Amino acid sequence: MSVLLAESLNINPDKAALAKQFDMTDVVNPKEVDDIVRHLVEITDGGFVGKHIAFQASHMRCFAKMEVRVESDPLIAELLGEFKDASGGLLPLLHAIQSRIGYIPETNIPAIAATVNRSAAEIHGVVSFYHDLKSAPQGRHTLQICRAESCQATGGRELEQLARDVLGVEFGETTPDGTLTLEAVYCLGNCACSPSVRIDDATYARVDAARLQALIDDIRRSSV
Repeated sequence: MSVLLAESLNINPDKAALAKQFDMTDVVNPKEVDDIVRHLVEITDGGFVGKHIAFQASHMRCFAKMEVRVESDPLIAELLGEFKDASGGLLPLLHAIQSRIGYIPETNIPAIAATVNRSAAEIHGVVSFYHDLKSAPQGRHTLQICRAESCQATGGRELEQLARDVLGVEFGETTPDGTLTLEAVYCLGNCACSPSVRIDDATYARVDAARLQALIDDIRRSSV
C-alpha cells in the first residue's frame, strides 16, 4: 500500500514515510510527511485510520528534521560496531556509550537505531524510560540521595538540604564547574542502614551531615 501511495503522490517509494508501515526514520522531509498524511486522511474520509495517521504526523515531522550521522563520533562508531551483532544488545550498547562519554547524544540516536534494527522512536523511548540513561551531559560525578521513607525518617531530609546548600544546585542539576550532578533516588536497597547516599557506583550507609560534607569535600579535592 505504501509503495502505491508514494507513486500516486510522485514520491520516491524508498523515501516514503509509509515504506515500513509508518516507520518514522525513513521520512525524507516534513513536506513529504504532510503530503502523505493529507492524502491518507482524504481517502479514509477522516475516519479512525485517518485520525491515527494525523496523530503520528507530528512525530514523523520531528524525525524528518533530524540529521542522521552514523559515524559522527569515532568512539560511538566503535561501540556500534562492537554491539552490532550482539543478541539483545540495545541496553548494553546504551550503557557502554554512557559509560564512555557520560550520556546518549541525541544526534547519534538514528545511528544506534540502525545498528540494532529499531526505529529512532523506540530508542528515544528506551532512553527516556530508564532513569539511569541520560540524554544530556552530566557532572563528572553523581551524588544520589535516597528520598524513600526509611531514609527520610532517619535524617534524609537534612542530607537533602545540606547537599542543596553546599553544592548550590537543586535535584537534577549540575554544579557550574561540572564536578557534581545532584539526583534524588527512591530506594538504594539499603534500608536497614538508613540514611544512605550513592556517589557514582559506591553506596554509603548511615550517613550524617558531617559524613556527607566530607564525601563532597573529597570529590572536590579529587577533581582539582
